[in-house]
Amino acid sequence: MKLLVLACAFGFSIGSFGVGSCQNEQQAAQLAKDAITKNDVTAFNQLSAAAHRHDVISESYLASVYVARNQTDKEVKWFKDAAHRGNARAQRWLASLYAAGTGLPQDNVRALKWYKSAATLGDVKAELIVGVAYLGGNLVNQDYVRAMRWLNKAAQAGDPTAAARVGEMYEVGQSVPQNFTAAQIWFRKAASSNSPRGEYDLGMLYFTGKLGPVDYAKALKWLTESATNGLSHAESRLAQMYKNGEGVPVDDATALKWYKKAAAQGDAEAEYRLGQFYANGTGIKQDYAAAVNCYQLAATQGYPAAEASLGFMYEHGYGVTKSYDKAINLYRSAAALGSRTAENNLGAMYRYGEGVATDYGLAVQWYLRAADQGYTDALSNLADMYKNGLGVHRDDVAAYALAYLAAKNNPALEPQRQNISLLLTNDEDHSAQKLVGEMSRIGVRYALEKYTATRWSR
Repeated sequence: MKLLVLACAFGFSIGSFGVGSCQNEQQAAQLAKDAITKNDVTAFNQLSAAAHRHDVISESYLASVYVARNQTDKEVKWFKDAAHRGNARAQRWLASLYAAGTGLPQDNVRALKWYKSAATLGDVKAELIVGVAYLGGNLVNQDYVRAMRWLNKAAQAGDPTAAARVGEMYEVGQSVPQNFTAAQIWFRKAASSNSPRGEYDLGMLYFTGKLGPVDYAKALKWLTESATNGLSHAESRLAQMYKNGEGVPVDDATALKWYKKAAAQGDAEAEYRLGQFYANGTGIKQDYAAAVNCYQLAATQGYPAAEASLGFMYEHGYGVTKSYDKAINLYRSAAALGSRTAENNLGAMYRYGEGVATDYGLAVQWYLRAADQGYTDALSNLADMYKNGLGVHRDDVAAYALAYLAAKNNPALEPQRQNISLLLTNDEDHSAQKLVGEMSRIGVRYALEKYTATRWSR
């Protein structure tokens, strides 16, 4: 397996070693293959002899043999020699050594210089790398125009990853007008070469309805192709489709299978979703300890929903020793990343004095942050605070408007709305309906600020 990874990384295939049309390159590549995979001494000696005669292609492939043998000093020497004598493949590899600081001082400037040199000589992989560098602002300042230029060159040369990247730029409108049809064309080119990324991107166009009505059948086809080819994002999305019954019957067992595959690759969303399966006993025996482990893995990657769920486990002592301090820290971290659940849970901890001194004012602030994002429980909790005058002036109009929105999201909360409605006069009912409209139009926070500024200034 290690030899296969090395060989593929060097730019040649174990199955078909022909690299380029030059017979000399084919010979050099074959000799390198035999030296690496068969430890063929004769092949190594022939390659080494040609390299010492300053055959630049042989120098490049001899360097690859030294990569496989972990002889970094010789690897650097031969890649340098070949790169300075104009070999694009060696230039790309020398760039990667500078970028990683392998055998050479880490130097992004030199790395970019050699990547660009290789790309200018037509090395397709270097074109892709330079394009991605400009796209993400890695090694160089972000520049979508230059990114598109280099990625398009690589895509036109047949690189499927570059084709997918070009499609993604059309999808979001980076350096080009947003064009879902053009994105589809490029995604199909990538997918036709069995690119997992292209298959995933194409599937998501259908899943999100960017080409017209949502087409779950086509989404399922392409996401399955991508997941089968091992892309973790596709595995996770496919699991979601089976979990939610999107275009397929609800199938927890199949969803669990795909979440496990994606989580095994370190996909944070899959780790979090798998944790939910264990916590709720969905399609599998309930196991809080396993849930905690999954949440921790995702939280380590900064996944806010996992941090919030892990905080909940510590708050209630599920699978861990109960700790309000850890719960609060996790909730705060998740809330800083915009987790509505964490904001609502912090509100509850301040309201009921769990691990902190009871503080209705802070409870209202946290509930309000979550409610402003449309979080149903927070809308209901905030309605209760207004109804009872906890941390705010008692206000049945505000309480009703919040309870109305909560019940609209979750009919099980309708009794709360009905109970508050009994407290309203006709004029207050009119004001409450107007406030509901304002909350829907400009958001809960601003609508409440506008309403209370008028209400309490009278």
